[in-house]
Amino acid sequence: MPSLEWNILIGNRDKPYCTKIHDCVVRRREDIKIYLAGANPVDRLTSKADELIKTVPATPKLPSSSMIAFKSPTIQILDYEQILLSLRDIERAVEAAKATREDRAKNLWNEAVKARDGALIYVNNNQDNINHPTDVAVDNQLVIQRYPEMVRLSNVAIGLATNAVKEDSTYKGNADGLIKTMNDNIQHAANMKKATSATLSAIERAQFEAMRMDRMRVR
Repeated sequence: MPSLEWNILIGNRDKPYCTKIHDCVVRRREDIKIYLAGANPVDRLTSKADELIKTVPATPKLPSSSMIAFKSPTIQILDYEQILLSLRDIERAVEAAKATREDRAKNLWNEAVKARDGALIYVNNNQDNINHPTDVAVDNQLVIQRYPEMVRLSNVAIGLATNAVKEDSTYKGNADGLIKTMNDNIQHAANMKKATSATLSAIERAQFEAMRMDRMRVR
């Protein structure tokens, strides 16, 4: 069907987008320009939309008034149809790029949430170990050994959330909350490390004092 794009574009016949094919092409071209101006720059770059729009043929000129006076003007439907098809292809390419980008953002965000949960559990488990120690010295020493991993896991979540926002800014509000939670988690780990260092120092002092007292008794 040579005028398929035109008929699709008209849409509701009671409230058509346009009525004459020439006017349809003019309006559609302007609407695509507005659409591209509001599109994400990354989607435009990925789809090469800015390059493709330059390759769309110019809108054919309408017959002059003198031609209309002497004979019925001929409008090449296929020429107009090709322009409409080219414009739709550009729009589809941008939408496809957008969908792919949003999928990447969603996957990154899901991974960020998993990483956040893992980081929180890891820090909380270490806190539980020193709150209810099996061996005070060993459990406190393990906290110090595991501190870098507590920080690393929290930073992984922060990095994933940050990248999700780079792909799709709609995640920013949630990402800000996640990043705050992870920074608090890092501070919690740092406070725990400081406390366990103090506990280990106290244990060492107590052990040293016990040895000193034993030596004094031997004498």
